[in-house]
Amino acid sequence: MPFSFREYLTARNIDTSNRYLNYEALFFEYVNETSLPKGVELREDGFDKIYEYLEAIYTTIIEKDITQRHQINDKRAFGNIAKFVASNIGSPLSPGNIAKILKQDGQSTHNTTVEKYLEYLVASYVFYKVNRFDLKGKKQLATQEKYYLVDVGLLNVLVGK
Repeated sequence: MPFSFREYLTARNIDTSNRYLNYEALFFEYVNETSLPKGVELREDGFDKIYEYLEAIYTTIIEKDITQRHQINDKRAFGNIAKFVASNIGSPLSPGNIAKILKQDGQSTHNTTVEKYLEYLVASYVFYKVNRFDLKGKKQLATQEKYYLVDVGLLNVLVGK
């Protein structure tokens, strides 16, 4: 799991008692690099090392673990779904809409398959799912969840630097 901002500052040995500390710049680094513990350690070696580490995490978790454990044959569609969700962080998404977009790209993937793939990504802690909340019951039944990456640094790997 990634560090909280406080844990990130502690891991970097930053004195938070300093009243003149530029939290804005530190938070920018926290969000744009990585908040994963090993990534923070690699910070001394430069962003390229952090990127290699995040790429290795992506390859291990998404391309190997999930696809092998769940015997996913259409790895291209699975990878595209992960990239699509990452590029639409915080936007309401539904498996049906994702399936339609994949179909426009020439990939025929059923919405139940998309739903399963999203469940696999959430279960592996790559994404967090935030369910829709509405005071009116009917709107709450609509499948318009929002997804967030566990570490925003992975966004660089999924969608590009």
